[in-house]
Amino acid sequence: MALLDHPDIAEAAVIGIADERWGEVGRAFVVLKAGCVLDPAALAAHCAARIARYKVPEEFRLTDTLPRTSSAKIQKHILCGWPAPG
Repeated sequence: MALLDHPDIAEAAVIGIADERWGEVGRAFVVLKAGCVLDPAALAAHCAARIARYKVPEEFRLTDTLPRTSSAKIQKHILCGWPAPG
């Protein structure tokens, strides 16, 4: 993942969100390494230099942690705001 190539990023997850024009676009959730400060425009530029434009997330959200299961998998349904599967 292009975001994880950035030296200030500890963790990241990208989910698809509905978009009227494109059907779906990416929203990235990013956890920065301690003491780092980064703005969403810099993240977009970082991604654009590494991946195709259509793959660059439309939105970046900085967060302290990513929700994980007991087996350390990222719970993307929580990032989407959906109820737990099952």
